[in-house]
Amino acid sequence: MQGGPQINGPNQVMQGGNIVLTCTGGVREVYLGIPGSGKPPKAYPVPKDGKVTIPAPNVPAGTVVVISTGVGLDAKVHLVEVLGTE
Repeated sequence: MQGGPQINGPNQVMQGGNIVLTCTGGVREVYLGIPGSGKPPKAYPVPKDGKVTIPAPNVPAGTVVVISTGVGLDAKVHLVEVLGTE
């Protein structure tokens, strides 16, 4: 499915930094989830230019956060590791 939704961005982010993503294929919002947190994923709207900036969540260094275009078989997933500042 080459014309479907895509998420491009860094695989790592520093604590306190921003995750800058480029979304294509008509993505209207992305969701940031923290595995094991017990909290539902937080939605972020994607502007028409497809570039969205998400603040890195306040999690321990080494935590991998999940950014997705939704749920189900058509969802695209992008993993980002949060790195420590020291």
